[in-house]
Amino acid sequence: MLQKIKALDPDQNNIVKFIENFWFKNMSCLAFEMLDRSLHALMKENKFTLKIPEIGYVTQQLLVAFDGLKNIGILHTDLKPDNIMLVNHTNLPFKIKLIDFGLALPVSQLKVGMTMQATAFRAPEVVLGLPLSEAVDMWGVGCVMAYMYFGNNLFPNSCKYHWMETVVRLLGQPDDHQLLAGKYSRRYFICDDQTGVWRLRTQKEYHGRTNIAWTRFNLAKNLEDAIKVNEPEDMAFFDFLKCCLHTSAEHRISPKDALNHRFITGVHLVYEEETKHLDKSNDSPDQEDSHAVDMDYETERESANNSWWDEETRHKRNFGLCLKSNEGSAPTGSACTSAMTLSCSEGSELMRISVGESYRHRRSLKLCVNVKEGLTSPGLAYISNYLILQ
Repeated sequence: MLQKIKALDPDQNNIVKFIENFWFKNMSCLAFEMLDRSLHALMKENKFTLKIPEIGYVTQQLLVAFDGLKNIGILHTDLKPDNIMLVNHTNLPFKIKLIDFGLALPVSQLKVGMTMQATAFRAPEVVLGLPLSEAVDMWGVGCVMAYMYFGNNLFPNSCKYHWMETVVRLLGQPDDHQLLAGKYSRRYFICDDQTGVWRLRTQKEYHGRTNIAWTRFNLAKNLEDAIKVNEPEDMAFFDFLKCCLHTSAEHRISPKDALNHRFITGVHLVYEEETKHLDKSNDSPDQEDSHAVDMDYETERESANNSWWDEETRHKRNFGLCLKSNEGSAPTGSACTSAMTLSCSEGSELMRISVGESYRHRRSLKLCVNVKEGLTSPGLAYISNYLILQ
């Protein structure tokens, strides 16, 4: 299996690099590239959840990995935060790679009724005993996104009945044709012989062991109620999450289509640009040549609700724009950019950054645009149509 996966470029496809296998004292050993720590370990150590741009950036990298795996007909089947490794969180924040292909399977070996995935990340078609496909990994992507957002598993891990009850309550009951075709559907559902209507068994009617534990989602009426959708970024996240967590594998979004979803094409690009330019700015030996504009929410806003800001400035290497908010302004403080353009005169090529998503922040957001030395001489850079929302 690792030899088949090795056909994919590990860096371009965000997959751990397999180096070699060898024997040592009658034990088979596998050598992989050295990585940092798992996403689960990072969140557990620091006791925090990820922000929307960070979730988008991690998710986009996972989608690239699963698109590559789908192209060669391989399922990972065991996606969870433990199997998502940070490459180097200090120098490359939230740059990740997918690891642990010990349970990976080719599509040709899938059989109805097979058990795969940890319970909290298990797709409905696996639980119901329906035909399997690469869609099981996309369900896993949705579960990981929810984990990054909430800091907890969206679906319970200790009780299969509680898992199904949560799925039905948050996402709706699977379609009747799915329940009719499912090999294990009657473990969880009852069909009225006269009306043909399916319903979830009660806890007393369920024949297996139940161990319903309290979770923060027990009182949520549906997924939207659990997320508490308010901000525009939440709407894009919520819509994408629903596409990944569709109870029907046939209608669940594919990795290729997911990469073109507005949540992925919007939010993650913002985070990627911020990180890339911020790293370059921090490494620049000529920090003193930077021209930065700081705008404080409390003291330098032009109006009570919003303001448009147009600025032209000559620069040598870097132009940095920094929005800062007081610590107490989160979670209500937000910043939104629209139609941000960096252009260079003297015939230099035009570079454009389009940002259409608002995003929450705790203390500050910094976006640095770096221009190579000599690119503008006497180049003129400007940022237009910058909107600040309180």
